[in-house]
Amino acid sequence: MRLTLKVALLAGDKNGADQGSTRALEDLGGQRLIDVQIAGLQKLGLEVMAILNYGDCEDILRSSKLLSECELIFDPNEDSGFFSQLSAACYGSEERFFALPLHTPVPAKPTWLRMEHHFYKKAHESSCALFQPFCPQRGELIAGFPLLITRKGLKLFRDERNFTSLTDERITVSRVPILSQDIIALFPAPHSPLRDLA
Repeated sequence: MRLTLKVALLAGDKNGADQGSTRALEDLGGQRLIDVQIAGLQKLGLEVMAILNYGDCEDILRSSKLLSECELIFDPNEDSGFFSQLSAACYGSEERFFALPLHTPVPAKPTWLRMEHHFYKKAHESSCALFQPFCPQRGELIAGFPLLITRKGLKLFRDERNFTSLTDERITVSRVPILSQDIIALFPAPHSPLRDLA
């Protein structure tokens, strides 16, 4: 079965200059992290929109071997965090899309297919801004990625500002149950603020 939606790979670093070299260029098995992610998404048949911030984009563009195969969207904010990049993706897209932070390994294809299926099944009943996978773990539901941004989400993230968490009351979420642990995986990192967003 073929996936029909694009994916926004949120590849900018918040305050990249302050953190030293950008995570996008970290070595992962002899390849740049950003190239590993792009290759994984392309292998699933997904068309990739890479969201970069201006602070690090020159180094990333020079070093990546696969960015030339992606649609590029630039986040103009110096303090380019998760929601700033998500907003840039919404401005750069006219249609619904998946969103995946750079630091989250690409989930297996059944996860993406289930997200799409859930969306198309519920699209006419729901006025949610996004669909988010949740995985049961130790008696709790743990939020994960990718997100599926709807048309309502496009408008919300274009028009509204100052989001700090996906639990913000302005963001309506449809929960998609996924049994695979891959939706909550992270690449090893000295600091990874992404789970704070869930």
